[in-house]
Amino acid sequence: MIIRVDGSALVRGELADGEICEIAGIGPVALSAVREQMLDAHIAYVITNATDVTVAHLGRQVTAKQRTALHARGYQCEVPGCTADHLLEIDHVTGWAITRTTRLDDLAWLCAAHHRDKTRRNHQLHGPPGQRIWTTEGGVEISRDPPLAA
Repeated sequence: MIIRVDGSALVRGELADGEICEIAGIGPVALSAVREQMLDAHIAYVITNATDVTVAHLGRQVTAKQRTALHARGYQCEVPGCTADHLLEIDHVTGWAITRTTRLDDLAWLCAAHHRDKTRRNHQLHGPPGQRIWTTEGGVEISRDPPLAA
């Protein structure tokens, strides 16, 4: 969805005569609705200021450059011990709802089963790329380098 909105109206919080706030191809929408959804939705905003145009993607989706970097890092589930290497999903390690950012070092490939466990069973992925630790619902930690047997 592409929303066109005048930058000055966005800052001010209300539309003045001649300013626009619309969904491209559909028509006008309330500025208050646009402002309310800005942090949660995957929307491309075209913010205009006279003749300048700025395009901002404010959602949780990864950029093409981030996706390329993720592929270069290795296309395999990042949960230690998992060897899944097909139909992977990109996950925000910390959680986009918490950070409101999509940073490369906070993105990880997860297979569908581990993504489901993280989402529904409170499993967690920690650590930087290449040093991930998986914590299960019961607090059991799984790392790539298991502790040595005593």
